[in-house]
Amino acid sequence: MVVGSGFWLNDRGRVPRASTKLRHLGAGLLLAGAVVCPGAAWAADEQEYELIKTLVQDTQHEQAAARAARLLDPASPLCPNTPDLSPQGCHVTDPGIVLRVRGYYAIALQSTGKNEAAKVQFRAILKDNPTFSPSPAIYPIKVIDLFNEVKQESEAAQVELIRKRQAEIEAARAAQKRYDNYVAELEKRAGAEERVIERSRWFAAIPFGVGQFYNDDIGLGVLFASVEGSAAVTAIVTATLHAEQSVLLNQNVDLEFYPRGFLEVDPVKKTVIQDRLDQLRIANYVSMATLGVAIVAGFIEAQVSFRGEERRAVPRALPPRPPKPAPPTLDLIGVPGSPSATGLGVQLSF
Repeated sequence: MVVGSGFWLNDRGRVPRASTKLRHLGAGLLLAGAVVCPGAAWAADEQEYELIKTLVQDTQHEQAAARAARLLDPASPLCPNTPDLSPQGCHVTDPGIVLRVRGYYAIALQSTGKNEAAKVQFRAILKDNPTFSPSPAIYPIKVIDLFNEVKQESEAAQVELIRKRQAEIEAARAAQKRYDNYVAELEKRAGAEERVIERSRWFAAIPFGVGQFYNDDIGLGVLFASVEGSAAVTAIVTATLHAEQSVLLNQNVDLEFYPRGFLEVDPVKKTVIQDRLDQLRIANYVSMATLGVAIVAGFIEAQVSFRGEERRAVPRALPPRPPKPAPPTLDLIGVPGSPSATGLGVQLSF
């Protein structure tokens, strides 16, 4: 915020005539001292600022504007730290004094009808101090209105800039997302290697569902294994039982092998045993036929479904991903180099 000694303004934005005469006299003495003492021609920044303030308060706006322009011109000689003024003015470098000089420079420019030039000074002030607000005790009403116009324009420009940057950030994030999806799909495809495996028909010809399992048909493999296994077990069991029952009816056997009285069977029992033998024989024939049919059917099915080559996806190692860069952000930060203010600014990082 620009600071300075306050003074009373009348309805027309000027100081009383008596005070004006005193300031005329003071400004003349300061300039006369600068001309009479050329050996000490360079004044301090504070002395130059006081002269500009006095000229503006004395309504010597043309002279104040011309000298303020030299004070803010980087091509002007620097002001040394001396108690005297320079005849033509020197370049001030103190940040706080620069802001105050710009404020009085804007008053002088507006008072001489140079509103656009005054806006330039206000824009420079807001750039260095976004929280600046002109004091009604120092700035005339018209100058304050001009400043408000500049501030509104600046705020609108900042809002538009932020919107534009936000749109750019959203576009960058969308592009990053598309790139991530592309990389993920690329890694998915590159992470698997297809290999061709040669298959043998001999393995497919093995019964009891082995051929079906070899052809990766789990359902048929379980079916044929169950049917053929059940039929084989039934054939073996019925054949064993048939042989045991046949011994009971066979008289030409080694009697020393069986205990005494084991082969003595009455006719009724012989009839029962004969019926049992017939049933076991039929069951054995049926199980053997079922086993044969199942083996043949399984063989045919395995050979029909056989595939000479099989393509399999084998995982393949990929190099690790590099670290992903941080996404673009929009942050509010303090304005560096802003004297006596903690303004807000925009920082974009990519």
